[in-house]
Amino acid sequence: MSGYSVSYLPPALDCRMSSGGSYSAAVPGFLTPVMTGGAVIAVTLALIAVAEHRRIPPVETPGR
Repeated sequence: MSGYSVSYLPPALDCRMSSGGSYSAAVPGFLTPVMTGGAVIAVTLALIAVAEHRRIPPVETPGR
């Protein structure tokens, strides 16, 4: 094997052989929906965190 090619959307891994051919390595079919769900969850949690941060007033400490 002389190298490989990676695709992130959709996830794929193609291995190149020194003879010039290539073959696809096993990337599970459930990986794309899991990655999409994880990205949606991460963005949702980030938006919730930003909204909560803006909603709660800063705590004032005495002496500062």
